[in-house]
Amino acid sequence: MLGGCGGVVLDDGLTDETGWTVPSDTETDTATDTGTTGWSTWEGPEPQGGLGSTLVLAPSGVHAGAPWGSEGQVYLLGQVARPVYSGERPVSLGVGLAAGSDGTVVAGAPLAWDLGGHVLGTTGTDELGAPGDLLGARLAWADGVLWSTSGTTLLVDGEPTSLPDRPGDLVSFAGLPAVGVPRGGTALWLDGSTWARPTEHDEAGQALCAADLDGDGELDLAVGAPGAGLVHLLLGGVERWALAETVLVGPGGRFGQSLDCDDQTLVVGAPLAEGGLGAIWRFEGAPEDWDVEEPEAVGTEPSGHFGAAVLLDGTSTWVGAPMAGDGAGEVVRISP
Repeated sequence: MLGGCGGVVLDDGLTDETGWTVPSDTETDTATDTGTTGWSTWEGPEPQGGLGSTLVLAPSGVHAGAPWGSEGQVYLLGQVARPVYSGERPVSLGVGLAAGSDGTVVAGAPLAWDLGGHVLGTTGTDELGAPGDLLGARLAWADGVLWSTSGTTLLVDGEPTSLPDRPGDLVSFAGLPAVGVPRGGTALWLDGSTWARPTEHDEAGQALCAADLDGDGELDLAVGAPGAGLVHLLLGGVERWALAETVLVGPGGRFGQSLDCDDQTLVVGAPLAEGGLGAIWRFEGAPEDWDVEEPEAVGTEPSGHFGAAVLLDGTSTWVGAPMAGDGAGEVVRISP
């Protein structure tokens, strides 16, 4: 188990005509290292901002959402923490966060405009939802097309499709939209096909990630069910998927609240595990050999929600702890 601390301070920026902040050329604040092996930490600069609520990897680097401050912001994390967006109208900006392979970063503010929601992007995307729709709570990119959720509707390049209930996570599965549905009778929706919830109130579908987890050349899906402390591994072809077949059983603490994966690698966050410190597990190799034993890392602050968001970046794991620092939040990068 690992632990660490440190911090960075915001750098000032200039706002362009799209509303997204253009970082200034001045680099005055660098990440500090307190000597904990393998840990670098970025601390949220705004009280109650919730830095680390969401994380996404773009060609320009790792971006972190801080949606709960005065306006909601998105930061680019590097040697300095730079504000990528700072605006007056959106609130909760950064609840939804996605990046395209072309470098575009899009953020959602589902609580803005009478809960209609607002989606903004670095290339000028600016979309508003109808009151109560919560547009932008979940976002994803596939082949240059933006996907977003609005109420119980999935919007693919603006075209609506009805969902069984309000969505949890949204990911691309071989170019098809996969949507988790953490409430109701359906747990998973994939391009019109559905899978029933295996256990009532398990919140299966709160988190999703897609990769070739077992190395057989076929795409697999991991489904987090933090209400039951489980992660379902849907392996092999879609026609063979069964939510109750291959399951990682966690220690509680909302194990499965967050997921990220790559081929034969899975990271699971449990923000209330380890007595409320929060923890993450990293699994590698063949899924049949994965055991939920000691976590890879444990948070250092009670109720900091370490593991509320996780992100794989090669051999490094990024972890969000949005309630750390009295709610300012922090992001930790764990490197070998």
